[in-house]
Amino acid sequence: MDLTPFVPILTDGNPHAISFDVASAEDDHTILQNWFLSAVLQVFTDTSSKPTTGKMIQYSVEPFSQTTTVGSVGKNGDVNVTVSATRRVHIESTIISGNGVVNNVVWFQDLQYKNVQNFLNNASIQVGEILQCPTFDFVNPIPIHLERASNYIWHDVVDAQWCFRCL
Repeated sequence: MDLTPFVPILTDGNPHAISFDVASAEDDHTILQNWFLSAVLQVFTDTSSKPTTGKMIQYSVEPFSQTTTVGSVGKNGDVNVTVSATRRVHIESTIISGNGVVNNVVWFQDLQYKNVQNFLNNASIQVGEILQCPTFDFVNPIPIHLERASNYIWHDVVDAQWCFRCL
């Protein structure tokens, strides 16, 4: 997660707590307690003694993913279930360094998730497919390092769009 668009808020002189929660797809969006996340915070400092300032100019974030669940039972007893979710995030900020350098930062994500489960032949066969297609775009003066996780196959789709399937 790139926190650069939040710099105008984080440099207001007040203490801030940053947390991430994984909400369930159910209607009540229960926070899942068994997801553990770790992070590294990389900070770039300005050579000026003046504070970094700025303004968040757009914050368009859906509070939760939009989810659908579709299931069917065939005449032969086969069970097919599909869970889909989408979410959009668009954040823009103008950041002014202590040296007076102005940077416009944009973070955009269009996330799509689909989990298809088929229980066939009296549930003796299970076929599953998980497809996650995060589309993201960012304009950021700080280089972002994207790393390929070993348990995913990444497919370069278009420019800043990647799709991957769980192995």
